[in-house]
Amino acid sequence: MDFKSRTGWTPIPNSLLEDKSLSSEGARLIFWLMSHQDNFSLTRAAMAKALGFGEHRLRKAIKVAKGAGYLK
Repeated sequence: MDFKSRTGWTPIPNSLLEDKSLSSEGARLIFWLMSHQDNFSLTRAAMAKALGFGEHRLRKAIKVAKGAGYLK
């Protein structure tokens, strides 16, 4: 994959990729949040829709991300 010619990508720290305390949903949520500008705002419903998660799955992903210290 030629990253030099790609646009619209987000660098992910290896420590985050290798964090075994995260579920795949929790990691996906964090990666998605990292791909946005600081201080952006949206609703849980918009997050769930963008990620293809139901409300329960989104709540679980947020709980995992908070528990691992990635979200406040």
